[in-house]
Amino acid sequence: DIHSKTWYFMSFALLSTATGLEIATILYPQWFLVMGSCANMIKGLSWMAGGSTRSVFNLSFVRDNNIADITAKNTSQYIFASLFGTAAGVSACAYIGQSAPLAMLCFSALAWTSMCSAYQTVKSIPLPTLNSTRLQLLSAR
Repeated sequence: DIHSKTWYFMSFALLSTATGLEIATILYPQWFLVMGSCANMIKGLSWMAGGSTRSVFNLSFVRDNNIADITAKNTSQYIFASLFGTAAGVSACAYIGQSAPLAMLCFSALAWTSMCSAYQTVKSIPLPTLNSTRLQLLSAR
């Protein structure tokens, strides 16, 4: 896919939006079911967009037919990051407690950090494709 980086970054934006919507249910408990359902729908779209681009990124790192190694390492890093994030979240909950403003502040900081890291990831992955944006940049030189 020639727009893999865009879709990957979009998946992070969708995931942050969905998580923010989930946290906002604290503020609007009467809308819990609607907000939670919308958040889960957006998360599903996020996982679909992110998962479909991951294979393109894995292929960009392949050397000498080692796609299985690349995929295994990618998966193990993803699992470690998920477990670390869950442990950090549980630890943070002990300090945040039931404070909605503090939860939103913490979420905003973490979402911003996640979006910045996704942007840096997208910038650093070399893809051998030429989409319309790259063609315009290339022809402008």
